[in-house]
Amino acid sequence: MISKARWTRVESKGLSAYLPTLLSLGLIIFPLTLPTQAQPPKGQAGKTSAQTEKTETPEQQKLNLSWTKPYAEALQKKNLAVLNDSLGKTLTRMELTNWLTQAFDLKPVRAKAVPIKDLEKDSPDYWNAQAVVQSGLLTLTNGKFEPEADLTRLEALALISRALKLEAPDPEITDSWLKLYKDSRDIPKEGRDFVAASAQAGLIVSYPNPDVFGPDDILTRGEAAVILHQALVYKKELPEIKPPIAQKKLDRPKITAIKVSPESTALPGQQVVITAEGSPQAKATFSFAEFVSDQPMTEVSPGVYRGVYVVRQGDDIINPSVEVSLARSGITTRAQRVANLALGDSEPIRSTQSSVPPQNAPDNEPEPYASSQEPVYEPYPSQAPSAIPPRPSTTLPVKRPSNSGAAAQRPPKKSTPAPRNTDPDIAPYSSPARGLPFELGPRIAQVGFKPAGRVFFPGDLLEVIVQGDSGSQANFKIVGFTAEVKMQETAPGYYEGKVRIGDRLEVPQGTIQISLEKNGIRSFARIQEPITIVSGRIP
Repeated sequence: MISKARWTRVESKGLSAYLPTLLSLGLIIFPLTLPTQAQPPKGQAGKTSAQTEKTETPEQQKLNLSWTKPYAEALQKKNLAVLNDSLGKTLTRMELTNWLTQAFDLKPVRAKAVPIKDLEKDSPDYWNAQAVVQSGLLTLTNGKFEPEADLTRLEALALISRALKLEAPDPEITDSWLKLYKDSRDIPKEGRDFVAASAQAGLIVSYPNPDVFGPDDILTRGEAAVILHQALVYKKELPEIKPPIAQKKLDRPKITAIKVSPESTALPGQQVVITAEGSPQAKATFSFAEFVSDQPMTEVSPGVYRGVYVVRQGDDIINPSVEVSLARSGITTRAQRVANLALGDSEPIRSTQSSVPPQNAPDNEPEPYASSQEPVYEPYPSQAPSAIPPRPSTTLPVKRPSNSGAAAQRPPKKSTPAPRNTDPDIAPYSSPARGLPFELGPRIAQVGFKPAGRVFFPGDLLEVIVQGDSGSQANFKIVGFTAEVKMQETAPGYYEGKVRIGDRLEVPQGTIQISLEKNGIRSFARIQEPITIVSGRIP
C-alpha cells in the first residue's frame, strides 16, 4: 500500500483526490528518503549518478517493455525525447515534467518565477519546472523540486489526469471501474477517483495482466510513455494504437428489442405488457406515453425484462410512445418505439384517405406550420420503389370523439397569428401559450428525416433530425398516428430522435411534426416531405 505520508488533498473542478508529494506539501508526493546509492565499483569513482544508471540491472534487463515501443515512437514523432534512453529505466520527476511541458504546451511566466534550490537557474529544466509549478501540477518542498525522484503508476496517473482536467465519475461508475481490477484493495481511498477517471478516459493500458492495476509499481519510461500517449489520444492529437491485449472496460448495456402487447386495443382495466430484450443484470424502467415515467421492470429471464401498465379511465391515445432504459455499472441506455395500440375510447376504423391524415389533432394545436428544406442526409439503400401508392381501404387506428367526460368539454380553438416567414423554407411558429408573443419561442432552423424518398416497412429505423436553439426539449410525432417521441440533444442545438417501425403501423402520406420547447414556450415545424409506412398486414 502507498503510505499515507505520500498523499495530500487536491481539489480540481469537481475532482476531489490526492496527489503524491515528497514532503507532504503541494500536489505531488515522493519518497521521504531517496534510495541509498551503492558505492561505485573501483575504477568508477567520481562518476555521476546519471553515468552509473546507464548500466541496467539484470532485473531491468529481464523486464520486457517492447510492447511500449510503438507508443514511444508515436510520441517521438511529436518531438518528445522518449527514445533517447532505455524504455526500461525508471522514470524521474524531471523527465515527466519535460514531457508534460511539451505535450501540454505549458509556458512559465518569468515574472512569477519562484526560487528552486536544486536546479540550475535559467536552465531548460529550471523553466520547465517553473511551468508545472505555476500550472499547479507540482509543488516545491522546502524550495526543492527533487528532479531525480521516482513516480508510482498511481502518482503519474494522478498528475496526468489533473493536466487533462478530468472530472471524477459518479460514485457508482467509480465503484464499477475499480471492480474490474483484482488489486483494487491496494488503491488508497483518496486515489480511487483518479483511477476511475483515468480508466474512463482510456489512459490505463495494463500488460500483461489487464485485470491488475499495480498502483504501487514504480513507473518505467516506457510505461509512462504509454500513459502520455493515451492522454494525447484523449485530446485527439494522436491516433489510437491497439493495445497488445484487450483492456478492461465498462460496456454500455444494449437494448435489442421492445415489444408491446396487445397490438390492437386496450380498454380501461386491461393490462399493457412491455417486454424489453437486451443486456442481462441491468436495472430496467419504462415510460408509457405521458401517463407514467420510469416505472420499474422485472428481469424475468437473463436479458428479458417485463413491465405492466394498467389502462385507466381517460387514457385515450393512439400509437403511444414507449421508452425503455437499461442501467448497468452507472451507464444508461435508452430506446423508444411506437406501440401499435389504441387505448381507452379509441378503435380501428376503415379509412380510404390516402394523402390527408385523420383530423384528430388536439384542439389547441396551432394551425400554421413550417416546412423544411430537402433533407441533406444520405438515404439508406432503398428497400422498395420510391413511390408506392397507399393501399385503399386500409385499417387505420383513429381516435373517436367522446360524448361524455372531460374529452367532451374541450374549449374552442383559439385563433393563432400567421407565422413570420424569416426564411423561404423554414418558418418557425411558437404556440401562443400564456399570451406571450410567438417570437419568444425557440428557433427551429432546419428539420428532416432519413432515410428519405422511400416507403417504410416494419423493422425500419426512422431517424428525425432538427437544428435550432440549444437547451430545448425536442419531440416529434406523425400527426394523427403517433404520440410524441422524445429527442436527444446530441450537440448544442442539434437534436435526434430514433424509432423502430412496428408491425401494425400504417401511415399513408403522413406528416412529421417537430416541436421545440423552452421556458414554457413551444415552437412547431412540419417536414414538407410526407412519410408513408406500409404495415405487414394484408388489407
